[in-house]
Amino acid sequence: MRGHIRERGRGTWELRVFLGRDPITRRDRYKTRTFKGSKKDAEKELRNLLSTVEAGVVSEGTFGELLERWYLVAATSRDWSPKTVAEHRRIIDKMLGPLSDLALHKVRTPLIDTFYAGFRTHGGRCGHEPRRDHERELCEVGAPLSAATVRRIHAVVHSALEQAVAWDLLQFNPASKASPGRTEAREIHVPTVDEVLQMLKQAETDDPDPAVFLILAAVTGARRGELCALRWDDVDFGSGCLRISRVIALGKDGPVERRKPKTRSSMRTIALDAGTLGVLAAHRARSAEKARTCGVDLAPSAFIFTGQPDGSEPWRPDSTSRRVRTVRKACDIDEEIHLHSLRHFVVTMLLGAGVALPQVAGRVGRSGGGTTTLAVYSHFQQAQDQEVADLLGLILNPQAAVEGGD
Repeated sequence: MRGHIRERGRGTWELRVFLGRDPITRRDRYKTRTFKGSKKDAEKELRNLLSTVEAGVVSEGTFGELLERWYLVAATSRDWSPKTVAEHRRIIDKMLGPLSDLALHKVRTPLIDTFYAGFRTHGGRCGHEPRRDHERELCEVGAPLSAATVRRIHAVVHSALEQAVAWDLLQFNPASKASPGRTEAREIHVPTVDEVLQMLKQAETDDPDPAVFLILAAVTGARRGELCALRWDDVDFGSGCLRISRVIALGKDGPVERRKPKTRSSMRTIALDAGTLGVLAAHRARSAEKARTCGVDLAPSAFIFTGQPDGSEPWRPDSTSRRVRTVRKACDIDEEIHLHSLRHFVVTMLLGAGVALPQVAGRVGRSGGGTTTLAVYSHFQQAQDQEVADLLGLILNPQAAVEGGD
């Protein structure tokens, strides 16, 4: 890598380091810096500048400054949900503080790995005596974190540094080769039919409104935020269909309605059975009567699940989870069963009934035409595949079936 100094005035020098040729404009690119002092000191500063550029850093500044700049741009340009905005802000403020004051050229792969290892395997503390001040600070960052949490932190670090490469602040991303650790897929806990029926019966006894919410969750497999966002004009009683096109997310100041869902496949129209439509019709009648009693109108666009007589405000997603926990405890059902378990219930019941995978994925709003669903529920597919194998064996070897019957 080439570099040279040029005197611009008495005691003032311009330091120039060649960065290579721009692949688009084909023009030479340089990093320059003005330095005041003797020529000997300027040459020393040039060597420092060369080593910094060779380390991949093209721009001055700290990692914390990069994080703030990246967060400001990404939060406004990537249409993050309120939950994602809050989570990224929390990671930057609570988890990445020890890295914030470091110059970009010091945020290298070995240091990032030390940072992750401290979180993941030593309860936020290194397994060796730190040799440098910044390593000592990194090794005293807090309580043990799960591998999944470390990977979420890594996602923020990697994204910010990748943006730095795009902005020509770095020549390469030091987090690309970092090791946040492997995460094991969580075991899926699916309630039985008896457990779901028991929860529905308990909910109806306690309060009919949460019971309707549970019924819809167990029939549609919709996410809690999607159910909270449902309005009455999303229900077509004539065709027996339900339109899911929005989601309620928790923002800094409370529930926020997002009209643009997580993925395109999340926008869907699904069929409802006659029984569920009847439950919804009865729920709407109760809601309209409550509105009349309070002297207000129930608009067609009113939320289906609301705490206001006019249906102007939706339920909070977290409050629905608490309601389900209360019902589960009253039924003395395994604590691993929660609201999202009803989504698993729908998928596994449909797969077990032989419904085509793309149709199952479409009903619950999963992307990839079933690829993601297959990855999550592969063990259920394997159990079903054994049934298919046994059936084929009977077809191709009927004598074995006869002997088995004897």
